[in-house]
Amino acid sequence: MKRYVGAGAVFLAFAVILMQVLSTVAGGGQSSPAGRQSGDRALGGLDSASGLPRDVSVAAQWNHPPAAPNAYGVTVGASYTNDVSPRLSSLPQITSKPSAPEGVPQDTDKNFPLPTDNRTGQTDTVVQRTARGSGPQVGSTLTAPPTTVRSFDGMNASAGSGTPPDTNGAVGPHYYVQTVNSALQVFRKDGRSALGPLNINQLWLGAGGPCLLHNDGDPVVLYDHLADRWVITQFTVSPPYNECIAVSTSGDPTGTYYRYAFQFSTANLPDYPHLSVWPDGYYMSANIFVNDATYGGPQPFVFDRNAMLAGQPATFQTFAPLGSSADPFLPLDVDGGALPPVNTAGLFAQTYYNGQDNLRIYKFSADWSPAHASTFLLSSTTPIAGWNSASCGASAPARATDCIPQPATTQKLDTIGSRLMFRAVYRNYGDHQSLFASHTIGVAPAGVRWYELRDPAGATPTLTQNSTYAPDAVNRWMGSIDADRTGNLALAYSASSNTLGPELRFAGRAPLIHWVS
Repeated sequence: MKRYVGAGAVFLAFAVILMQVLSTVAGGGQSSPAGRQSGDRALGGLDSASGLPRDVSVAAQWNHPPAAPNAYGVTVGASYTNDVSPRLSSLPQITSKPSAPEGVPQDTDKNFPLPTDNRTGQTDTVVQRTARGSGPQVGSTLTAPPTTVRSFDGMNASAGSGTPPDTNGAVGPHYYVQTVNSALQVFRKDGRSALGPLNINQLWLGAGGPCLLHNDGDPVVLYDHLADRWVITQFTVSPPYNECIAVSTSGDPTGTYYRYAFQFSTANLPDYPHLSVWPDGYYMSANIFVNDATYGGPQPFVFDRNAMLAGQPATFQTFAPLGSSADPFLPLDVDGGALPPVNTAGLFAQTYYNGQDNLRIYKFSADWSPAHASTFLLSSTTPIAGWNSASCGASAPARATDCIPQPATTQKLDTIGSRLMFRAVYRNYGDHQSLFASHTIGVAPAGVRWYELRDPAGATPTLTQNSTYAPDAVNRWMGSIDADRTGNLALAYSASSNTLGPELRFAGRAPLIHWVS
C-alpha cells in the first residue's frame, strides 16, 4: 500500500497470539492488511532460468497483456507461468537485511488522498467507552476473557526488510504461515520454525520472469480450508504489473506449489491487493493508480480457483475500477464448513457516504464458460452509525493519517483508517449468513469500528451489530475480526499511545457479552 512510515517507527514481530485466538474461535484467520513495498530485490546477479541480469528490463520479453473487454465489459487474462515450484524446504534460508537509517523510509511510495481520509463532523453513537460491556452476567461477574493457548515471536523485521513491515499471516490445522514485506516463514503451532525465512520470489526459482526478478511485497497468505491448501501472493511494482500467486499442492506449506503469473496492465498499478477464498474463485480487490500516480478507484478480480487447485493453466476476470470517488473495498472470505448457498456470487464490502454512512455490497457473478458473461453489480446499501476519519491533518512527507503516537519519538504511525481492514469474513450459520468487518475511525483516540451484517447476499441486508471499541486513552487501530460457529467474536488490533509502545491486543464478544484482554 502506498504510505509513508518513517524507519524510526517501532516494528512488532507479528505474534501468533492473534492468529491462535482467531484460529480457536473461527478455524483460521488473517492479520491486518498488507502494504506496498517498493524496490527490486532479485536473487543474485542473474536469473538462473533465463540468464537475464537482474537489472534488465523484462517488459518486452515478459509482456502478456489481457484481452480487451468483451461485450459484457469483462476483461479476461490468462496465466503465462503455470508450473510447479521446488519444495520450499529445499530452498536456502535468507539472512537479515540491513535497516534504513533512522528516519529514512524504505517505502518510497507517493502520498495519495482517498475519499474518506478527511471525513469529519459525524457523531459516533455506538462507541464503547468501557472495557467490559453491560451484557448479561454469569453469576456475579461478566464472562471472563479467554486466555491465549500459546504466544511466540514471529519473523524478525529485518528478514522482510522495508518499512512499513506489511505483516500478514494465516493459520491452518498444524501451521502458521507469516509474510513480512517480501519474506515468508512457516511456524509450527508450538512456535518452532518449520521453514525460512525465505524471499517470497524464491517460489518462482526456475520460472523466470517478473515474479522471480522482482520481490516487491504487498503479500497476502491465505489458508484455503475448503481444499486444505495455502495461497501465497505478492505483486510487482514495475511495469508490466503482475500478480504472482502460488497455491500449495497439498496441505504442507513447506512443500511444492503450483505457481502462476498474471499480467494486469502495463500502465496502471494494482496496489494494495487482497484476496479471499470463495467456492468458485479466488476473489481479489486492488486500488488502481493510473500511470502509477492518480487514484482511479478499487477494482475487482477473480481467479479460476478450480484450475489453480489442479495446477492447470488459469484465467482471471476483472471489470473497470469504480473511479476516484469510490472507497476501497474487500472481497468476503469464507469461514467455517458451511458453504454459501449454491451459485452465490462473490461478494465485496465497501464503506460509502452519501450524507449517511453506509456499508455497500457488490456481487461478482463469475461465468467461467468461454462466453465469460460475468457481471459486477451493486447489490445493497445499508445505513450504519456515523464515523469520522482517523486523520490528524499531517502534511507531506507524512500522510494525513500518520496520527498514532508512540513513546520516545516524534514519528507517528499510519492509522490506515480509510478502508475496511483485512479480512472481511463471511460465515453461513444455516438459519442466517453474516458478514463481519472492521476498520479504524477517529474517536479521540483512534478506535476500531466493527460490524455484523446479516444476509449480505440479499437485497436488504440487516445491520445486526455495529460498535466502536475505544474504552480508554489508548489508540486502537488496524483491527482484524473473526467469528466462530456460535457467533463469538474475536477482534485483534494494534495499540499504542505516548506512554505505551506499539503492541498487539485482542478483545472479544460473546452474544451480548463483552470481554477484553
